[in-house]
Amino acid sequence: MPLFPQVAQVVVPTAAYCSEKYNQTVVSAAEKGYKVSSYLPLVPTERIAKVFSNEVVESQPLASAGREADVAVY
Repeated sequence: MPLFPQVAQVVVPTAAYCSEKYNQTVVSAAEKGYKVSSYLPLVPTERIAKVFSNEVVESQPLASAGREADVAVY
């Protein structure tokens, strides 16, 4: 078996567990009223799980067609 799939099989479950704990901590802090938690992003665990599952995942565009004016340019 190639190296990346072997490493992914070991690392992905651990990363998923840590990400879920992080998300729970951020949500819990927000519920308790800690303002700093509103600046912390949540890890998109469902999207990451889809990437590493055997299902076919359709890519989603970053901006929808015809709405380029909604995207800020810096």
